[in-house]
Amino acid sequence: MRVFLTAAALTFLIASCSQAEKAEKTVVKKEVSSEIVKDENLIKAVLKPLSKRNVVVKEIKKVDLNVPGFFTFEVTLLDKSRNVEINKYIWISKDGKYLVLDMFSVKKEKDKVLIKPLAPKNKVKQLPPKKEDLSWIKKIDEQLTKEGIPHVIGKGEKKVYVIWDVYCPFCYEHIKKLSPKKLSEKGIELHMIPFPVHGRASVNGTMYFIKLCKERGIEGAFKYITALGNGNFRDYVKEFEKESNAYVKSLDEKERKREEQFVENLKKELIKGKVRGTPTIIYIPPNEKNNMGYKILGYRPLDEVVKMK
Repeated sequence: MRVFLTAAALTFLIASCSQAEKAEKTVVKKEVSSEIVKDENLIKAVLKPLSKRNVVVKEIKKVDLNVPGFFTFEVTLLDKSRNVEINKYIWISKDGKYLVLDMFSVKKEKDKVLIKPLAPKNKVKQLPPKKEDLSWIKKIDEQLTKEGIPHVIGKGEKKVYVIWDVYCPFCYEHIKKLSPKKLSEKGIELHMIPFPVHGRASVNGTMYFIKLCKERGIEGAFKYITALGNGNFRDYVKEFEKESNAYVKSLDEKERKREEQFVENLKKELIKGKVRGTPTIIYIPPNEKNNMGYKILGYRPLDEVVKMK
């Protein structure tokens, strides 16, 4: 068996849309001296830039994978934004001159070449959400109501805040399945909070969606946008972007600036509340007196969410 090495940058697959962040390239030099720098410290130095993305090293332990010429370390990273643990291997050559972030085994079977990444069995572990003060989401909810924007679906004492974006494919798929009647039967009340995370297009789209809500109500607005493109997300994006851009162009300068400012302020408040992407689900249990609740990045079945105490 041969070993195929690559020093590709460490990446994470996140099932949700997030705000664009510029990748930073960091070169860590290991000085050759009479004193040997501990491999664990070298790994921490390489991964330190991830702290800017709220990802920290939780644990490093040496494991035996029998890779010739290399020591193997299993690294556990804690992604605080997503509340998940990420496990991966990192290799350091026995002479201390090379560090490898990804490694693949290469195996020949007759006329085929099989390439398999070397990785721990449990690469990602979702951690239980922690309770935190979520009083700020109620203030944002009040702002939408004050502005006269219909944004609530269903009726019940179990209020769930869903933070979404008009160009989030995950949000779009779940919105298509929403049933106000079923939500009300379960005592669930959805408060849909728009969060424009895809740049200028999302700002325009949010402005246009707000217009649709005021004209048709939130349920009518959702029915309208999910019908665009016959339920196909890519076709929907083309049609919706065309319509939203036309709407923004039709506004006089004073009204355009007013609507833009409202949407931008909404975005700032959500970022201030440490919302990292869409969809994000926020739930404050009905009997919670101090607005303590849960913030979950990514989709989770609402039936599971409302069981949280």
